Amino acid sequence: PEAGLLLASLIKVNGVEYILIVCNSKENSSKTTHVLDTYKIINYLIDQDYEYKTVLKKGHILEEIPVKDSTTSTYLAIVDQDVNVYLNNDEASRIVVEKHLVKELDSNAQRGDPLGYVDVILDGEVLKTYYLYLNDELFQYQQRSHMIVLVIVLLVIFMIMILLLNLLMYQKKK
Repeated sequence: PEAGLLLASLIKVNGVEYILIVCNSKENSSKTTHVLDTYKIINYLIDQDYEYKTVLKKGHILEEIPVKDSTTSTYLAIVDQDVNVYLNNDEASRIVVEKHLVKELDSNAQRGDPLGYVDVILDGEVLKTYYLYLNDELFQYQQRSHMIVLVIVLLVIFMIMILLLNLLMYQKKK
């Protein structure tokens, strides 16, 4: 009895499903106020034109992050999926996106390491947080080993000596 006239509904407005529960509606002679209240809420939702709005599109480059000691000098922090928030047109115009990403990477970073996050903010309230991770491998820049250079030089000298010996032997036969 404390709940008054009550109606629970599953509705779909602009492609979005809602569970709508109206309770404690005032009684009238036909006992239909809970139905009328439900229609008022549905009309409000239709008038407000709420829908999922894409605030960050897949493939958008958020930032170029410098990479030290690597074969690449920068890493592109790219959004890997659409980031959608449920808003009306007025709210969508007031959305602010704040990036909180690392300032620099080094070649020791591994695939899956966090790069930071992006907050989707409306009127000072964080509506959604999107996290970014390293999706690629970074390869360490290595100086050429002196040992490798020495081996190559010795092989070249050895081949030159063999050629000279062959040339001398050819000259002796003539």
